[in-house]
Amino acid sequence: MKKERKYGLVLVLAVLLGTVFLFQKAGATEYRQPEVKIFNAQNLQLEKSFLAFDGEFKGGAVTAVGDLGGDGINEIVVAPGPGGGPHIKIFRSDGSYVSSFFAYNAEYRKGVNLAVGDLDGDGKDEIITSARYGGTPHVRTFDGYGYPKFTWGFFAFAEDFHGGVSVAACDLNGDGKKEIIAAAGPGGGPHARVFNQAGEYLGIDFFPFAQDQKGGLTVACANVDGGMEEEITFGVQLGEPWIKVYKSNGTILGQFLAYDQSFKGGVNVAGGDVDQDGLDEIVTAANYGGGPHIRSFEAYGLATPKSFFSFESEFRAGTLVAVNDVDNDSIDEIIVSPNRRSAQGRTDLAKYIEIDISEQKLRYYEQGYLKGDFLVSTGKWSMPTPIGTFSILNKMPRAYSGKYNLYMPYWMEFHPGGYGIHELPEWANGYKEGQNHLGIRVSHGCVRLGIGPAQELYNWAEIGTVVIVNE
Repeated sequence: MKKERKYGLVLVLAVLLGTVFLFQKAGATEYRQPEVKIFNAQNLQLEKSFLAFDGEFKGGAVTAVGDLGGDGINEIVVAPGPGGGPHIKIFRSDGSYVSSFFAYNAEYRKGVNLAVGDLDGDGKDEIITSARYGGTPHVRTFDGYGYPKFTWGFFAFAEDFHGGVSVAACDLNGDGKKEIIAAAGPGGGPHARVFNQAGEYLGIDFFPFAQDQKGGLTVACANVDGGMEEEITFGVQLGEPWIKVYKSNGTILGQFLAYDQSFKGGVNVAGGDVDQDGLDEIVTAANYGGGPHIRSFEAYGLATPKSFFSFESEFRAGTLVAVNDVDNDSIDEIIVSPNRRSAQGRTDLAKYIEIDISEQKLRYYEQGYLKGDFLVSTGKWSMPTPIGTFSILNKMPRAYSGKYNLYMPYWMEFHPGGYGIHELPEWANGYKEGQNHLGIRVSHGCVRLGIGPAQELYNWAEIGTVVIVNE
């Protein structure tokens, strides 16, 4: 008989033990072999490990566990991360190979996200796939043999969105059929949508974090209160490692930090009963730039003693985690695998701004991911913007230039000579100068941004953020 707990909204700032392991350090590695490790959730001892793909593959691996044949025996499903083809492989609990198939065109190389769950209540779990960062938000469903089921696929968000999608399968109404939760990846707002097995949008949305949080979401399902329906756990994929736990009706059960707030690499999430109390806990893994630290929490944010490091401490590409009964002994295991980010920019800088004079474009990046790009106006030929690598020296919401008798909203100085990034200059009467000149070199050396983008960049950048200006 399952225990019952009552939850209210409790804000818990879970202070990380051993924070030193979380941050980038000399000798850190950003990839490793695609090794799947299975840990006993009770004593945290390693039970089994195996290579899901060739040992030379450096793109990481995504895992999910479920009963694909309806015979009461769970299988492990693995998908490759960035750089690998969309090759889905199925293994037995002992790591022996069963079968494989391709979820997308064989030329696709952006990586695949996974979930497993019974979408039609027939006792057999289906495999749900989605494209990772750089791919379209294309979600597909397959049976345990790799044949498409219910639909040839659907787009969870606009087809031109390329931030990737995280997926989970949750029974939100307790009818024995799981729904598909699709959560937007980096570059999208903190938006998740709910679909049925046929890919039909059910009119249910979640916005778990602030709208300006563009680092994407991770998502998992868990039954944290013993009810008929499952709850949904969201994590920030890239940014401060916040967790939020929801009932299907939108009630918030918990909101907490899985790691120290100064860590900006995000958090991966899973759900499972790791303490055998009949209720699921939230299991977390530090994402990009963090050490391979696995933790577990009650849904309202209380940390449990289940905490360990799944790989060598130098590994910093992030860890992916799943929880399920791998060996069918009615006791959940913790399954981990290495992540690998699909970075477009530099990964040695946590945050930076890049300005391309020839394109008249400003791009800004976090943890290697492109957060946004805007047209700018840089210095005219006779008063050029300085070239080189700088950093934000100071910020003012509304600076004033006595020399030109102009206001410069969202001012960020990056050069001691008085050069900065700011919104279109404003006369005392409110007139905005240069609204039609974005994309043209017309400024006196500063970098002008349009209305909206300037405020967005100002709110994101910090003093010390690197600014790189290229010709």
